[in-house]
Amino acid sequence: MSGLLYPLEAFTPPHENVRESWWDSLLAILQHYCECLERLSELEISPNQPTLNHVVAFNEEQVISTILDFVERGMLPPDYDFSSEAEDEGEAVTGKTVEVANEEPGQSTATKTIGQAKASVLKFATSLCWEIPYDPASPIWLRIRNWLADEGMKDRDDLIGSAMICFANGVRNGEHMMKEHR
Repeated sequence: MSGLLYPLEAFTPPHENVRESWWDSLLAILQHYCECLERLSELEISPNQPTLNHVVAFNEEQVISTILDFVERGMLPPDYDFSSEAEDEGEAVTGKTVEVANEEPGQSTATKTIGQAKASVLKFATSLCWEIPYDPASPIWLRIRNWLADEGMKDRDDLIGSAMICFANGVRNGEHMMKEHR
């Protein structure tokens, strides 16, 4: 496993090669990792000055595939120990759930962290599509197209909306590339 991708791979089933005692630390690492990805995705990107290419240049397809795996299937392991979640300021712990002011009640802090991480990673993936010209035969673009076509994804509004943005970014980048080669 690449060290860069480990935080995403760890929370994508089948949750292999992770010691039970590592989950809380991995959640903290995942949270910081996703904050970094989110900052990268907020950089001003233009076709003349690529800024994300160096992030995925070493093996673009594997990196993006891992990112998409996490967005589609990332979750806590089935045996995650929720009892390790401590009471924090503004939180009331009740069984396996944590209620935080101004957030949806009934979700654990760990579950919220995974949800926030998926949103950050999805934002990053959408930004990456600016630098990947649209190619209908590309495995990456086929997979993103499946977010729109697959019946199993119809309840995933996050993926459907992001797929449309990804396609717009990819097509827009392709148009810029065609203009440069004329």
